[in-house]
Amino acid sequence: MTGPRCMRYASGMTQNTSESLTIFPVKPDQYAAALYLVLGAANSSSNATQIASMMAAQRLGKIDFTGLLGAFRGQKLVGAAWATVQAGKVASLWPAEILESEPEATATQLHQAAIEFLEPQDLSMVQALVDPSRQTALTRLQQSGLNYITDLCFMLALAEGFPEQLPESQLQFTPYSEIDEAEFAQLVAATYPGSADCPELDGKRNINDTLTGYQASGQFDPNLWFAVSAGTKQVGCLLLAPYAESNQTELVYCGILPEARGQQFGKQMVHFAQYQTKRQSHNRLVLAVDQRNTPAINIYDDCGFVTFEMKSALARFF
Repeated sequence: MTGPRCMRYASGMTQNTSESLTIFPVKPDQYAAALYLVLGAANSSSNATQIASMMAAQRLGKIDFTGLLGAFRGQKLVGAAWATVQAGKVASLWPAEILESEPEATATQLHQAAIEFLEPQDLSMVQALVDPSRQTALTRLQQSGLNYITDLCFMLALAEGFPEQLPESQLQFTPYSEIDEAEFAQLVAATYPGSADCPELDGKRNINDTLTGYQASGQFDPNLWFAVSAGTKQVGCLLLAPYAESNQTELVYCGILPEARGQQFGKQMVHFAQYQTKRQSHNRLVLAVDQRNTPAINIYDDCGFVTFEMKSALARFF
């Protein structure tokens, strides 16, 4: 990753401003103020704890603020956006937020600066997840070259009713730690065709990069990734990630081969995921699913999941 540098954007004065605009990575003493803008100043009370947590994580080297960009008029911070590079050649963009006194051009230039920051990073994609009600942010991102993909349902199920014993099933689950890595990658890739979960992403990323991204979820445990078989035939894969600090498990990916769909394997795999969550002594299982993926959502509903949040997903491919 490249280090901080002054962005080349500088605009002239407008009728609403008295000083020219400059955009560059914010300094450490301005991190909190920039995050306050990026997270949405209107939600300042609920964001205070999140900002404090992010600042603590940054001091421990768990979060990188290199791509936290500020728009300044003189010494005054008037806008901010945040581009973060992640594992698997993917980046996330927290959309620009600006003061009410600023023209829309300031948000546009912040996004341009963020994309310029990301372009040399050897990425395949930049993505953004935004609350669907934030229409201004969605419009700004689309005007900056990110395309709307879908809305994602973030769901959870509490572990109170999860099985404490291995559920009866016709399926066998073989841990990733016992499987050839190349064969496992081929299996995961083979579950994508015909999937209703973000089909726009098919073929856009190398499968090894995708798996690297999956491994960055939570605390990667090869004993919680599984190749799934019915008898002698492989039918899919199940990838789980524990989050010890938040006492939860994430169902990162559940994929079924096209020829194995429609045979109730998905529900059996979810029950197995719930059992593994219980084994971890975690109190909930969480996941994200494309709102268009009706078969998967029906399974999750039947298994006790409820939607707690919706996010609009946008992406730009490099």
